[in-house]
Amino acid sequence: MRSFDPLTLPILGVVLGVGSHVGYFIHGEHHTHSVHLFFLLLTGPIAMFIVIHRLGNSSSFEGTALRTATFVLSYLGSLTSSILTYRVFFHPLRHFPGPLSAKLTKLSHVLRLLKTSDNYVQADQLHKKYGNVVR
Repeated sequence: MRSFDPLTLPILGVVLGVGSHVGYFIHGEHHTHSVHLFFLLLTGPIAMFIVIHRLGNSSSFEGTALRTATFVLSYLGSLTSSILTYRVFFHPLRHFPGPLSAKLTKLSHVLRLLKTSDNYVQADQLHKKYGNVVR
């Protein structure tokens, strides 16, 4: 069996993270597939652990777990970085005014409404601050 170069898995994770954003996540609405994506997020690392353990030259589960964690973290980190970079610098709506947090995630709106649930007041405040069109 061959041994993995220490940089192979992190580089593969980064390439797959950016590639999955550009090739899949950037196109269309994927909220209807959230259950499948969550299942993949849970089972993917287990499958990677098995592949790395079988293909690698490591007999220890700790070494395989470390390599798997390195791959998964580099994948998720590069996927997140790619999404955030796209939303701030390349998204078609990037020129619309609004808070930076609204450019980065839809959760900012939810978090603003957790305490008071006064969407109409907060929307009015955003329009007063940013104008007629607010992101």
